[in-house]
Amino acid sequence: MTEAVTVTVNDGESTPVAHSFVPHHRDPNGVTSFYTVAETAIAKESFSIGNRSTPTRRKTDLRLLLPITYDMAEVGDPAQIKLLRAARVSVLFDFDDSTAYPSTTQDRVNALALIRNILDNAMVSEMIVDGTNSL
Repeated sequence: MTEAVTVTVNDGESTPVAHSFVPHHRDPNGVTSFYTVAETAIAKESFSIGNRSTPTRRKTDLRLLLPITYDMAEVGDPAQIKLLRAARVSVLFDFDDSTAYPSTTQDRVNALALIRNILDNAMVSEMIVDGTNSL
């Protein structure tokens, strides 16, 4: 089993900011949680990833939580961070894993590459970012 290590990724700001997610907890079901370092729990960004299998399926579930906070000290209320909203993203990879025709490593590599490239597509990004309802 791979050891959980800190994952550092850049955001989408005009000057990208690095976000370091530190391994926090691995539950009995194999889901590992990662958190950023923040002054308060409400401001911690997090993601989790876990695998689960059935006799015919192999699933990897990735979830991201980005709380958007406001430091109330800026409006005269010191030492209080207010949660304004949160962004939540879920990605489920679901592969056939039957004994007759299981998915291959290459199937999974291809699916991961395709989803990365689909998310990089301008039309798809516009739908996600701008909330466009249809094409």
